[in-house]
Amino acid sequence: MTDTGPAHDAALSMLPVNPRDFLILFSLIDGERHGYGVLKHVSEESEGRVRLDPANLYRSLKRLMKDGLLVETEKRPASDLDDERRRYYALTDFGTEVVAAEATRLSKLADAARSRNLVTDSEIIPESERSR
Repeated sequence: MTDTGPAHDAALSMLPVNPRDFLILFSLIDGERHGYGVLKHVSEESEGRVRLDPANLYRSLKRLMKDGLLVETEKRPASDLDDERRRYYALTDFGTEVVAAEATRLSKLADAARSRNLVTDSEIIPESERSR
């Protein structure tokens, strides 16, 4: 991600990203996936805390495509490994900028929370154990 220029400014204008949208975009960082693959990845990355239902997922995918963050790809696996009804999605360059900018924003928030002894790298610290 570049730190200057119109693309970076446009990405920053999209922040903050809806948490579910961020997880959808994040699921596509490593490459394209079909809708069910996105659902599974979001569930895995959120340790089961976020479960998208298919109707909401496809509404979100449609909106993210309209916003220029995703595209539906034509590339498909071998036909014996794929269901022809599946649609595959990939990040656009702009989508990559946005998800990177949001990850940076979230990282800074996490650093601020750590500096205030709200969390460690592995867990939330109960209020009774926080140093003030």
